[in-house]
Amino acid sequence: MVADRVEPSCFDGAPPKIIWLKIGNQSKAAALNVLLSFKDEIEKAFVKERACIEIYL
Repeated sequence: MVADRVEPSCFDGAPPKIIWLKIGNQSKAAALNVLLSFKDEIEKAFVKERACIEIYL
């Protein structure tokens, strides 16, 4: 089977993974602590091929 077009990700790579933090106006240290506290959930989501993860606080 011959493809009519080449998948763009073959040239540019896969799209970026996004972690969307909805934590209000926080320091960098606070944002890092949130990311570290959700580390396992973030890893599981990326293994499941999720493109975007939203974390609400």
